[in-house]
Amino acid sequence: MATLWIVQVSAESDGRAFNVIVRDDDRSVAEMTAQSAVSSDGWTDVRVLRSGLIAEDRLSERDAVFQGAAAAARDLGWAIIRYRPTI
Repeated sequence: MATLWIVQVSAESDGRAFNVIVRDDDRSVAEMTAQSAVSSDGWTDVRVLRSGLIAEDRLSERDAVFQGAAAAARDLGWAIIRYRPTI
């Protein structure tokens, strides 16, 4: 099973930030995938802020939206978490 990453990216000049969960073994590929996913959703000036591994054994502690996004990322390769864009 490939690694799950959470990648926070910013978009547009007003500083919108999104969390993207990506399934890949390589951090740099996961970050590029997250940038591409947010860009393909219509956002511009997309930049990676930070990224980190998701601990599989801690997923059960997360809320349903996060768990659903993790499941979608496993199936589809990535998923954007839209419920709380922050900066």
